[in-house]
Amino acid sequence: MIHITLGTMPTLLRGIVRSALQSQQDFAVNDAAHPDPSIPASAEQCDILLVCARQGPAARITFQHLLRANPVTIVLLEPDGDHAAVLRLDRDDCALDAPGDLFRVIRTAAAQRPSGQMH
Repeated sequence: MIHITLGTMPTLLRGIVRSALQSQQDFAVNDAAHPDPSIPASAEQCDILLVCARQGPAARITFQHLLRANPVTIVLLEPDGDHAAVLRLDRDDCALDAPGDLFRVIRTAAAQRPSGQMH
C-alpha cells in the first residue's frame, strides 16, 4: 500500500487528483483538507506528499515529513495539472564533535549537489 497525503492545492485540482488516486487499489489517500479517520495521517506513515507548486506561503511541507529516518518523497504538481516534479530527499546524520565538523558537513553537502547548482 502506498500512503499518499494531499497537501495544498487549488480546490478543483484537489478534487480531480483525489478522485483519480482513489481509483487505485494500492493507494491510500489522506486529504489534509478533509482527513479520512480510517487512513493513518501521521508524517511517519506518509510515503508520498502531493502538493501544488507555486501555491504561495500556504504550501508548507512540515519538518515532520523531512526529518524522518526515511524522508517522504514530494510530488509537486503544476497548477494546470499537466506537469509534476519529484523531489527525493536523502538523510545523512552527521556527528558534530568539534567546531570544524559543521564546516565539513556544509562543504560535503554542497559538493554533493548536482553540478551547476551552486550559486
